[in-house]
Amino acid sequence: MITVCYRKIPSFANASFKLDGIPRTVELVPGELTVVSYKNMPYPVLEIVKLDSQSKQPLAGVKYKVFDQNMRELGTFATNGAGRIVLTGMAEGKYYVQEHDASAAGPYVLDKTVYEVNLYYGKTTKIELYNIKMGTLRLRKTDAETGKPLAGASYLLYDANNNVLGEYTTDAHGIIELGNSIEPQKIKVKEIKSPAGYVLDSTIYEVEVKAGATAELVLENEPMRGTIQIIKKSADANAITKHKAGAVLAGAVFEVVDEKLNVVDTITTDSRGVAVTIPLPLGKYAIQEITAPKFYLLDDSVFYAEIKKHDDVVKFEVLNNPADIAVTVEKRGDVEAKVGDLTRYDFSNISNAGNVPLDEFYLHDELPAEVRLETLFTGKWSERLKYKVVYRTNLKKEYRTWRADLLTTTSYELSVSDLKLATNEYVTDFKLIFGTVEPGFHETEAPYILARVLEELEHETRIVNKADAGGKCRDEWAYNTDSWVTIAQAQPKKPLPKTGF
Repeated sequence: MITVCYRKIPSFANASFKLDGIPRTVELVPGELTVVSYKNMPYPVLEIVKLDSQSKQPLAGVKYKVFDQNMRELGTFATNGAGRIVLTGMAEGKYYVQEHDASAAGPYVLDKTVYEVNLYYGKTTKIELYNIKMGTLRLRKTDAETGKPLAGASYLLYDANNNVLGEYTTDAHGIIELGNSIEPQKIKVKEIKSPAGYVLDSTIYEVEVKAGATAELVLENEPMRGTIQIIKKSADANAITKHKAGAVLAGAVFEVVDEKLNVVDTITTDSRGVAVTIPLPLGKYAIQEITAPKFYLLDDSVFYAEIKKHDDVVKFEVLNNPADIAVTVEKRGDVEAKVGDLTRYDFSNISNAGNVPLDEFYLHDELPAEVRLETLFTGKWSERLKYKVVYRTNLKKEYRTWRADLLTTTSYELSVSDLKLATNEYVTDFKLIFGTVEPGFHETEAPYILARVLEELEHETRIVNKADAGGKCRDEWAYNTDSWVTIAQAQPKKPLPKTGF
């Protein structure tokens, strides 16, 4: 009898099987067949399958590290075109798998999870792992009023755990775009710098970025605004309105113009004397009064305001001088006039003596019954205007036009004989009607009339001639009157001869 010791020699032909290295002792008996049996267990197989979490399509090029049970790294392996990694030749036991790099597959979130797998001889262990696509975040910054894009707005972005992801600033198109670089989660957005001329938005916004999708958030900024406030007061006591000096005035209208000469607002003072503009962007503005309060002079001087910061209120106190409505007229004539002769009446100091224009300005003369008008000399006037002359007679009480479209720069001679009056009809009064005249309007060549004294007047009859002038400002009339007395001179009547009785 012979005893033989056998050992299995490794062979590449069966490398996928576990080597049985246990030595065996065999006793050989003469004349008998002795059989020694060896069995090899197949090595475990680890199959890692990598798929897209949504489409379930395989992902190639994703790298994994494999560790043994003591966390010793065994190697780094990449998924093939079918999204698979197949590993064998490892002993039975516990192993760990962790994704190392997913960038080759596209914009996917790196899966940092450490997966535990148990391998067994003769078995294939398959593990399916998924990757989530990155999302895109786009922030769009606009003007809250016009919708135009705003550059220069800076934001801090925070992840779901309030960790800062980064600081970003809108471009010339008002855009911040983080393309395919955001892990799906809820992102917080906080403005830390507003565009120039805009109010910082203190709201913290939250936006959800979803896998493979673009989340867009439109954010607005209110332009910085300020106002211009005007307080209107009376510069002095007003004899017409009875306002005292310093009294607040309603009804003053102002235009507000920006640096590009655009009218951005028109404001009117209220009962408190206050006018306030709409909220205006920061910048410089010109303000000018275009309508004065009633019975006050227009102050058309321009004054300037600059709005420098948000909620700025630029205040002005503006005074208006009261309107002075005054008219003057003087009437002169012959002290004495013979009956049957012509007498002359002169008009002088006819003026708008106030400080405001007067509408419907006129000169009026009322002729005494003791004379008959023959000729009117219109005179010349300081302001170039067209005017007309109207008259009335003893037979017709309504005014009729004597001459129209007369020029104030020319003196006219108007003869009553040209009126073709009826027998026993005569002119009782006339008017020169000028329309609107400016302050200081006056005669430069005095008008006058010639009238004939009636022959039948008694000696030393008093002939009273009255004249008046007037005009109005906003329905408030101003008048002035004057008169002149002429004494008629007649031959005294001879006394009757005495009789002898």
